[in-house]
Amino acid sequence: MYKDIESLINEEFIGSDNTNETIKKLYLALEEGLTFKQRDKVVNYASGEYLRESIHEEVPEHGKGFEETLKIFSEDIAQYSTNFGSKNFMAFPDSGNAISSVAGAILGTFLNQNLINSKHCGPAASAIEATVISWIRSLIGYDVKNNPNDIFDIGGIVVTGGVLANATAMLLARESSFPGTKEHGITYDPSKVKVFIPNGIDHYSVRASLGWIGLGENNVVRIKTNNYKICLKDLEEKIEEYKSTHTIMAVVAYAGDSRTMTIDNFEGIHHITSKNNIWFHVDACHGFQYTFSDKLKEKLGRLDLADSITIDPHKVMFLPYNLSMVLTKKPETFRAISGSSDLIMREENAFGQMTPFLGSKAFWSLKLWFLIKSLGVKNIGKLIERRHQFAKNLADKLKSDKKFYVLNKETNINSVVFMYIPSYLRGLEKLDSIQRESLNQINAKIQDVMFCEGSFYVHTFAIPDDGIDSWTQGETLQPLRYMCGNPTTQFSDIEKMINRVTELGEELEVNYQSVKDVILRAAS
Repeated sequence: MYKDIESLINEEFIGSDNTNETIKKLYLALEEGLTFKQRDKVVNYASGEYLRESIHEEVPEHGKGFEETLKIFSEDIAQYSTNFGSKNFMAFPDSGNAISSVAGAILGTFLNQNLINSKHCGPAASAIEATVISWIRSLIGYDVKNNPNDIFDIGGIVVTGGVLANATAMLLARESSFPGTKEHGITYDPSKVKVFIPNGIDHYSVRASLGWIGLGENNVVRIKTNNYKICLKDLEEKIEEYKSTHTIMAVVAYAGDSRTMTIDNFEGIHHITSKNNIWFHVDACHGFQYTFSDKLKEKLGRLDLADSITIDPHKVMFLPYNLSMVLTKKPETFRAISGSSDLIMREENAFGQMTPFLGSKAFWSLKLWFLIKSLGVKNIGKLIERRHQFAKNLADKLKSDKKFYVLNKETNINSVVFMYIPSYLRGLEKLDSIQRESLNQINAKIQDVMFCEGSFYVHTFAIPDDGIDSWTQGETLQPLRYMCGNPTTQFSDIEKMINRVTELGEELEVNYQSVKDVILRAAS
């Protein structure tokens, strides 16, 4: 294929004298990417077994060249990948289709900066990242130091995802409760350390991170919720119960939990945590998007009261993966988890000093800089308002239809948690366990069929019905969840999704064996 090593280098590596050839290849790759991104179908479903068998091969000894490899990519990889940018993808808001953010991702890859160091490995990139973090801090309401002395005045870091962000927040909480643990190790009984989380709606990352940092996944205390918000009365009672025998390391609340998007009462929680000297962490991976909208921002409440906040721009701001952040009310807090090497990271503007678990650190923040710089806060806010209004319209539509049940009574951000109700269950005041199981099965099956046929993707998960006057109060349900952040999705597309849910529900009432059994039982 290649005459010699020099021809290999000239054909396969970017250099100063092969511009036209490079542009041609990258243009072909761009065409493939756009073809995939503009596909309405969510996925061409294939089983994991089929994909393993068709894709797996021995390591190639001889390359096939760029164009042949690109063809294989198109046929074997893109063909069977889930298109988060499809207008029919309604499970998560992670659309990743803003042109400016995609450009930022591409150009960040071209620049290939490493923010572990600043002066030698990422001078401009470090300044951009500090700027973007300051932008988000100001939107949230945290103080911003316009003339920082060093990296520890910035008050935030960029990490790979919400899981690492929440794990870092728990590290910060640990060092607040037990200063010096990073240097000296755990000198206390981990079983006597507790973190309080809301029952049924917490994100797994908080529990998992407690295991990773040596405190134990099981050392959480679950606080009761009302309509998916922390019950302040139960929080106070649990603190009184544990504070004399345990260290309460943190209370975790949500600005948009990952199921219902409910926003907690931050002022109420802060009042309780501050008087008990407990670290207050808010997972705002979804909810921080409200800060871009003057119209919706007040719904967020006093997010700035939290000691630490985690956010996921890659979830809610049209960015390709990945980009998350950890922010702290007091910027200097990051010194407690800082680290440095004799070889690298000792520069005053190097983010590597304050970003745990990461060594080499790519220029992820360029995607967000490009988006905010290109669109501006006001236009981003309009897009956030539009997605919120679509969710409200959908919730109102489903609440007025006897075929559906909506679990989250208040529409926060862009989530509608709902269930199709088969005809034989409509009008019942309370479901018994068999009827409830059939309700769960039929909705789970609707989700699975829609995804496998590639028409629409909505989410499903287990969650307790938390409404005070709800149909199945306190019971675990398996609902469907609409949550879309794609600006190209129209409300007519959402209506088509609901029509398909209805069609499948009606079909399953007749054909699904477990449902038949319940119908016969109800008739008898």
